Amino acid sequence: MGKTLISEGHRQEAAKYLLEAAEMGNVHAMYYVGICYKNIDNKEYVSANWLYRAARKGVSAGFKELEKMAKKDVSIAQVHLGTCYFYGYGTKKNRESAAYWYIQAAKLKNPQGYFNLAKCYEHGEGVKESKEEAL
Repeated sequence: MGKTLISEGHRQEAAKYLLEAAEMGNVHAMYYVGICYKNIDNKEYVSANWLYRAARKGVSAGFKELEKMAKKDVSIAQVHLGTCYFYGYGTKKNRESAAYWYIQAAKLKNPQGYFNLAKCYEHGEGVKESKEEAL
């Protein structure tokens, strides 16, 4: 039902149907909930969180949608994209790309972006180790 409503352009109504399945662990529903909220004002955070959850479960399309959002300066998507690269969720592990996206999120003053970037500097993950930068 949710996918049919999406194709008909009724994303908010579709999200209601898909949300229950997503909360029960259905990875495809997680992806579609993220898609439903993607272009709704002030719902980028919700969208990025569901797309990230889908990517963590192996849905590469979730990773690709996060990447699109990250390139549009959605800071939470940048953080999640960095984490996908860091651990290899929906893509190959790439610590340099992870650090890059954390830097982008930090530039937008995202607290999680700052924290994740600090951890990268602290341990030399994707950037040259620097305790000073970490601080």
